[in-house]
Amino acid sequence: LIDEGTRVQPGEVICRLDDSGLREQLKNQEIAVASARSGLIQAEKDKEITASQNEGDLETARNNVKLAEIDLERYKLGERDKLEKNILGKIMAAEADLLQWKDKAGYSARMAKRGFVSRSQAQSDEYRRMTSEITHAELLRDQEMLLEYDAKRTILDLQNKLEQAKTALKAAEVDALFFFRLENVRYLTSLRTHQWPVMAWGTASAILPRDHGPFLVCQDFAHVDARMPWIRENAIEFPPGGLEFEYGARGWAEMAKKKLSDLGISPRRIGVDAYSPAMAKVFPQVFAGVELVDGEAIILQARAIKTGEEVKCLRQAYAVTAAGMEAGREFLRPGRKECEVLAECFRAMFYHGSEWTQCANIVCSGPYTAPYRRFTSDRVILPGDFVIIDIGSIFNGYYGDFTRTWICGKDVKPTREQVQIHMDCYNALRACEKAIKPGATTWEVSRASGERIWGGRLGHGIGVGAMEPPYLGSEVLIPKERATVLKPGMVFSVEPYSGKPGIGGVRLEDNFLVTETGCEVLSKFYFEEKLLA
Repeated sequence: LIDEGTRVQPGEVICRLDDSGLREQLKNQEIAVASARSGLIQAEKDKEITASQNEGDLETARNNVKLAEIDLERYKLGERDKLEKNILGKIMAAEADLLQWKDKAGYSARMAKRGFVSRSQAQSDEYRRMTSEITHAELLRDQEMLLEYDAKRTILDLQNKLEQAKTALKAAEVDALFFFRLENVRYLTSLRTHQWPVMAWGTASAILPRDHGPFLVCQDFAHVDARMPWIRENAIEFPPGGLEFEYGARGWAEMAKKKLSDLGISPRRIGVDAYSPAMAKVFPQVFAGVELVDGEAIILQARAIKTGEEVKCLRQAYAVTAAGMEAGREFLRPGRKECEVLAECFRAMFYHGSEWTQCANIVCSGPYTAPYRRFTSDRVILPGDFVIIDIGSIFNGYYGDFTRTWICGKDVKPTREQVQIHMDCYNALRACEKAIKPGATTWEVSRASGERIWGGRLGHGIGVGAMEPPYLGSEVLIPKERATVLKPGMVFSVEPYSGKPGIGGVRLEDNFLVTETGCEVLSKFYFEEKLLA
């Protein structure tokens, strides 16, 4: 600031050091300290939330442990013995049936040679003999599997559930969940009740408080009291319907609020799986100050991975659906109507214990297969028509759903173009199968199908919901960045489509279980042999 050699007075500034760098460092350090303090405060809050969540989850886990222990003990003490006796009875019945059809098929063959019985009748009796033989052999294998493998697998599955329950400390994001979709109510409580083809608000509902077991709200109170001891103490009798209107929605909400209050719960967040417009208006009023969040997303996450017992139910649902498919295929012939074929599928599925059907179900034929028409009409099916049969049953609340395409007419030979269309669809299905494995995504599986995606959707999850995540489809439906990562225990369908107006269309659908190493095809039903190149 002054020249060298100049006289200076005490207190006079002779130079200034450049401290801009030091000031910048100080500013950065102050920001870092503030950030660290903010992180500490948030960490302490997270710690409190996690501790609270874990405390609630621990109690839930303890309850699940008790249930799993009961299930395991019940299986060891009596359920296996019941299964063995049941299958033994089926084997004895199958042996008698096989003996009967052996005699009848032999007699028909002899009479056909003499011209007393038609050749087609003799062939039909021989087919029934072969079917009986296959059924008998399958039951013997089932018995062997039960004695040697199934019992061990069931005990192991229950033990795995027990271990999972002991270590389950999932962070609870809500204080209570309200369920109005029947599939969610059944998933939580095992209630089977009257079903409607539309959303029937209030037929049954459920309340799941964080620190307690589920409460079942329904009109079937006497039925529950008499036959559902596991939920009897937590059953609430409540009149059905009315949730479409404000008075009904308010009555349900006030009942639920009182139940939570009786349990000592002052909720801050509640998950709800579905709303009517009246509920959407009333619930925020009754639960003033409570954050209402998407409960459907929470329960769908829980339902995504199927347990061993759930997979068994899905296998049985497929078996019942397969019985319907075989009945429809056998009944199919020129001159029959689409609705007649579907009626035969329904007859077989209900005969084998289906509770209802997966949807309206589809039998579509001829020119209506391309462009694809997804409903059943009274159209008369003609020789050489493509016939798409897409059906599904329900067993113990779990859905079956698969599709095959047939050629109408036993002696009809498909055209080269028909074979090509079928093989395009079949190859897309097999390509998707190869892409299914843990760690892969629904986007990757969908991409494997090429252009064989109808209407943007390629497939959907199957469980207590007829259609649930994970979904497969085009880039619009399944963007790469939002695709679901596949995990063992997931079950879903893949249903590619290929078609050309003037020739016809083909849809094929299989159900896949994601395993530890890849996938298993649950729907092992055969394809139209004449259409396989």
